[in-house]
Amino acid sequence: YQRGWLRTDITAGLVVSALLVPTGMGYAAAAGLPAHMGMYATIVPMLVYALVGPSRILVVVPSSALAPLIAAAVVPLAAAGDPSRAVALAGLLALIVGILLLFSGILRLGFITELLSNPIRVGFLNAIALIVIASEVPHLLGANTRPADLFTNLRNAADAVRGGALGSLAFLLGGATLILIVVMQVLWPRVPGILVGVVVATGVTAAFGLGDKLETVGALPSGLPGPALGGLAWSDVATLLGPAVAIAIIGFADTSVVSRAFSSERGEDVN
Repeated sequence: YQRGWLRTDITAGLVVSALLVPTGMGYAAAAGLPAHMGMYATIVPMLVYALVGPSRILVVVPSSALAPLIAAAVVPLAAAGDPSRAVALAGLLALIVGILLLFSGILRLGFITELLSNPIRVGFLNAIALIVIASEVPHLLGANTRPADLFTNLRNAADAVRGGALGSLAFLLGGATLILIVVMQVLWPRVPGILVGVVVATGVTAAFGLGDKLETVGALPSGLPGPALGGLAWSDVATLLGPAVAIAIIGFADTSVVSRAFSSERGEDVN
């Protein structure tokens, strides 16, 4: 490590950390989990990757590509939307995925990702983007719904419109934030528009006392959580094994492609 890198690394770290707070929370909610779990999921993986990762540049954050897959696996098994059971199931799913990836590394199965053509990957990521957008549109329109399939989410959005939610405070603030992010992206692309949007929206909420009029994340638990795998059975392992295989393949393919893309620009080689 070179001392000259420290200043830019600290600056980048502050910006990325600020972005990861709303991003991690949003993806956790899209995965059917409590929002603050998304923050926890950004901390440990980054520390571990800094120690053992093969590339200096890689995206190691909660993934929009995986959030719908996690929701599809966890939400149906969580009894009546029980948050603690959803967290336990997501933890079990993460352990299974991790074990599968470890064995894949031992067996040197990384070549499998070379078989995924770019059109397949682009098509998959665009489909995931549409699913994530559809899952969040009802919340933007003021409807408090759980993550569901694409058509159910769109139907919930339509119900919110018919119920007059278009005039709600949630829609006005959310819509204004989206517009601000897009404008920043067009006019000042080097400025992190997402960060500006989150800071401004948070400031408006605090300044005008909108916390009791809008659904907010609320106070976060202090400290880091311990293992929470209570109430699980071997039948849950069997049920989650199929989704875990899909998540392992897609997650590894996505991160490896990003790693290679960044590394090739820097003249580095990633194994």
